[in-house]
Amino acid sequence: MDVGEVSELIRSVLSWPVAFLVAILIFRRQIAGALDRLRRFSGGGVQLELDEALASARASADESAGDQAIGPRASLPDGWADRAEDDPSGLILTAWSVLERRMNEAARQVDPQVRTRTAPRGVLAALREAGVVDARFVDAAWNLRLVRNTVAHAPGARPTKEQALSFARTAAQLIGELPTG
Repeated sequence: MDVGEVSELIRSVLSWPVAFLVAILIFRRQIAGALDRLRRFSGGGVQLELDEALASARASADESAGDQAIGPRASLPDGWADRAEDDPSGLILTAWSVLERRMNEAARQVDPQVRTRTAPRGVLAALREAGVVDARFVDAAWNLRLVRNTVAHAPGARPTKEQALSFARTAAQLIGELPTG
């Protein structure tokens, strides 16, 4: 094998990797955009899941409240609306924590033996059996719990400001339906 043949062999072997690298450098912005859209698309299922669960929770809460259903401009506890802009996930986690605490307190009032640490289903069942809440309240709370769990544990779950506000308003409505101390 002479120098010319070796040179031709090297050129033929390396031509496609070099062409590939040149194409990546030329189209890097387009490739980055396509990858970003792909990431958003793969996370879109989570967004759709959040939207569906929030809509179901909202509908159940409105049915549970009847004439007292709150509208989209309902008042929220101090700081919650501001938090939706900066940290939508944090608002969802906070609103759930407050709702869960209030449900636990109400459940302990009707059944001091209820396990409030590990059994949200048991808490909701105790409240329902005691007539404190109706089936629609239970559905709304359960759907909020699903949203909270998705936000807390699903990779790529990034709720929007609107989703966080919807969650917070629904949680605030449910909190308002629970008896106080």
